[in-house]
Amino acid sequence: MTQRFLFALVCAGIISARGCLVAAEPIDWPTLDLVPVVTNSFSEPTTITHAGDGTGRLFIEEQVGLIWVIQSNSVLPQPFLDIRDRVLSEYERGLLGLAFAPDYKSTGHFYVFYTRRPDGALVVSRFLAQTNTGEGLSDTEQLLLTNSHPFARHNGGQLAFGPDGFLYIGTGDNGALGIPHPAQDPRGFLGKLLRIDVRGGTTSYAVPLDNPFVTDPNYAPEIWALGLRNPWRFSFDRLTGDLYIGDVGESVVEEIDYQAAGSPGGQNYGWPMMEAIHSVFTEGFTNFQSLTPPVAWYFHSFSLAAVTGGYIYRGPVEPRMDGIYFYADSPNGWVRALKRNGLAWEDQVLLSPGTIYNPNNLTNRYISTFGRMKAAVFIWLTILGDKSTSFVIRERFGRQHSRLRVELLKLEWRP
Repeated sequence: MTQRFLFALVCAGIISARGCLVAAEPIDWPTLDLVPVVTNSFSEPTTITHAGDGTGRLFIEEQVGLIWVIQSNSVLPQPFLDIRDRVLSEYERGLLGLAFAPDYKSTGHFYVFYTRRPDGALVVSRFLAQTNTGEGLSDTEQLLLTNSHPFARHNGGQLAFGPDGFLYIGTGDNGALGIPHPAQDPRGFLGKLLRIDVRGGTTSYAVPLDNPFVTDPNYAPEIWALGLRNPWRFSFDRLTGDLYIGDVGESVVEEIDYQAAGSPGGQNYGWPMMEAIHSVFTEGFTNFQSLTPPVAWYFHSFSLAAVTGGYIYRGPVEPRMDGIYFYADSPNGWVRALKRNGLAWEDQVLLSPGTIYNPNNLTNRYISTFGRMKAAVFIWLTILGDKSTSFVIRERFGRQHSRLRVELLKLEWRP
């Protein structure tokens, strides 16, 4: 079954970055620099984003349940939101996702994804920001979705508004193995990409009428795609609307999944039958042609890897970076670039652990998350630490690593 699946990938031109197709023209890959933005230390950062309100603020989300604001390269003294009283922050659990409504400037609505005290259930909620101060109001929480999640692993956590104005939610598979599996459960929310309509802000949410399974009584209508293991970070190309998903692998392969703009949804990305191009739990499964393979993948080195999905750069400031999707590997510390070139997908390591900015130790770098400014300049949070603790760090932001130093860096093109 694995050979048949691989043949389908080759015929589709998916493995072209590994030599199966010849691209039209070689890509002129940029040379990159990392520039520090702030010197403040954050504790277990999970998200960096902006509100799209013209204020130039950056919002840093910490796993423990705090959201901070960076303005003019300085961290404001008071948190934007403090919900530590309801967030269960341990191991991979915590405050994991943040998205501002497209009409945030007029409504003040923003959305968070966290794991709940005391049971670790997944929660997606709406909050309101105060009009005069711009601070988030912790007592305005409106629950949108909750889902049981008894184990601390594979929570997912990403929230993002798509170009269609709907809210997309990435959920992990709860660390399950074997068949049956929650990522393939048509009625369950785990191991999925969900799509809901939160516009209006007066009701919980509505299901978009064009969701792929909205008329199928066997499926939860909120499901947009399934077969994901732990889609820690996904993002939309702000120019084309294409969707890129970094799905953390099990023990062999990490993958980047892709969905073209205008897709009707319904993709099955294959987990747990497939881990990228590697077959895993295939007992009783034969319909491999129904699965959507990744556009890029890489194998684990020394049995240690965890992909951190990033963003496509769009902007006039760095022309050689335009159209490149940047992503990383958390414990290995490198940054890779992915770009479509004709029918082929090509990728390239642009920053290796030995070249990543680190004034103290050029090899000990842990990349936790990417972010994007309104002006399309890439920014991410990184963590310094001892490589000997990498195996535990791979399991996503354990509280035992709160003493690691955190830096906010900006990705720039070097002429």
